[in-house]
Amino acid sequence: MSGFPRSLDPVLATDTAIRRTMPQLFETLIAFDHAHDMALRPGLAERWERINAQSLRLFLRKGVAFHDGTSLTAEDVAFSLGPDHLLGPRRPGMSQALQCLDRLEKVEIVDPFIVIAKGGDALLEQRLAAWGSEIVSQRAFVAAGSWER
Repeated sequence: MSGFPRSLDPVLATDTAIRRTMPQLFETLIAFDHAHDMALRPGLAERWERINAQSLRLFLRKGVAFHDGTSLTAEDVAFSLGPDHLLGPRRPGMSQALQCLDRLEKVEIVDPFIVIAKGGDALLEQRLAAWGSEIVSQRAFVAAGSWER
């Protein structure tokens, strides 16, 4: 690698060193299948469906655990793709991930394993498979207190 990652939070991950490590640490809701013409495949969402041009319903995989043993829930997804994570604690500024996720208006929690992503974007599925849309543990991020920690 060209150097050490400056952060291990995916919303700040734009340099080559960190982009090589992110897929080993985090997953996205939807993934690109690199072996099959970059087709979309399930990631942390076992399936998804378009509700309309502005909304996408995602059904989360059950039994997924973070590094600390806590289970993945819709709360983690809403946090990961929401302003408290994307803009940082006390919202000091814009993360690099917002360059890709700026059309995502909000993530609504339907139940612990279903979310609705809203945003008028024909590429919403692809954006949720792209860099910066990795899902983090809300509990771990809040406990750390910052992107750097």
